[in-house]
Amino acid sequence: MNEASLRSHLLEIAEQDFRLPPASQQAILVRSMLEHIGTPDAELRDRLIYRTFSKWILGDSFAPDQLRELAEMALDERHLFHHVGMPEDDSVFTRSFSVLLLGLTVGAHRHRPFLDAAELAHMRDRLVLYLARERDRRGHVAGKGWAHAVAHAADVLDEFVQCAEFGPADILAILAAVQDQAASEECVYIHEEDERLSVIVTSAIQRAVLSPDEIGGWLRRWVELAAHKTEFPAEYYRFINIKNVLQSLYVRCHRYGIAESFRTALAETLDTVLRIYSL
Repeated sequence: MNEASLRSHLLEIAEQDFRLPPASQQAILVRSMLEHIGTPDAELRDRLIYRTFSKWILGDSFAPDQLRELAEMALDERHLFHHVGMPEDDSVFTRSFSVLLLGLTVGAHRHRPFLDAAELAHMRDRLVLYLARERDRRGHVAGKGWAHAVAHAADVLDEFVQCAEFGPADILAILAAVQDQAASEECVYIHEEDERLSVIVTSAIQRAVLSPDEIGGWLRRWVELAAHKTEFPAEYYRFINIKNVLQSLYVRCHRYGIAESFRTALAETLDTVLRIYSL
């Protein structure tokens, strides 16, 4: 199905309040939506393909086996890892919107559990691996809409961190991924990636499963990341990103009443990071 035909079908579905088509048409339509999930056409990608998937998945239209299949396709080499490592080209849309598709399936699981801890860990590990390899960190792309690979991945990591199946080790792995992204030396984030990353942390702290020692070790790593010496401007980019994420996290903790003990330790960590770069 080409893009014009897919657009026509999805517009008709939207007009019918996103009613799922007959089973005989579903497989063809879903395959076509996956084939074009990374189109540079923002209307088709965002408002039709992603929105339709969202309505169907979060509306309990798919059985667990169908959701598993969608998640595995989102994680494969043709989607999540499609041309990963390219600095700035249209392939980022396939990757970043495959991330969102994964997020929908994890969100569906949180509403109606169907995945076990091993399946969730596999999905999380694939997402973290993808993030480590993603080089295109653009937010909004003129004429093509949102790429937002880091922000989209942050949203999905927030879904993962809230999964009841994950214990302290799983959560710490996610929080380490937050730090790795916050310490990016490739650019300064300018499209609220710092906000999206901070959300994951408050969700983790609110679960109250991490010990004070585990939280303390995680906070100390921020200082280690900030103190690492590299060349300009990479080191400066890393400092700005770390500072912005920590400041966003500090504000968010106050806004949502996160435990005072964590807020105090976070403030001390931020103060130490700022002193490292004081003139």
